[in-house]
Amino acid sequence: MLDKVCKKFGACDQPPPLSIYASPVINSAIPHTLAFLNSLVEEIRADGRKVMVLMIPIREQVDDKRWQQAAHEFKDRIGTHRLMMNERIYDGLRSAGIDVVDFTGIALDYHRNHPESLDFEYDGHWTALGHAVAAAKLAAFVEHAWRH
Repeated sequence: MLDKVCKKFGACDQPPPLSIYASPVINSAIPHTLAFLNSLVEEIRADGRKVMVLMIPIREQVDDKRWQQAAHEFKDRIGTHRLMMNERIYDGLRSAGIDVVDFTGIALDYHRNHPESLDFEYDGHWTALGHAVAAAKLAAFVEHAWRH
């Protein structure tokens, strides 16, 4: 019944939006994201401060079960693999000489090798465990890269 009402008002006849994993979305969004981040980093560095960018993946990127659900939901609209946008941003930032700490790999490995999740079930925020795993990665980077 709800489907019929929806179609009658034309609200259900719209094409589904592209997923954030689709190549056209990534190809149009990444240059804007990189330009913004580069200008922000330049502004921070102009004051003589150090800066790094933290790449924090969304749950679907690091939890295989959630990825399968997203892939099923978007079906043929995925168009690419789940880490392409992260890799493009990472490569663009590193090419610009910007320090990047990417939590994607460690979160992906963690989800594949441990039963407990790094984030809440119904909320995209990290649990205390997620914060601890991220803090360890960040501390290792600071100790190695920014050691005086």
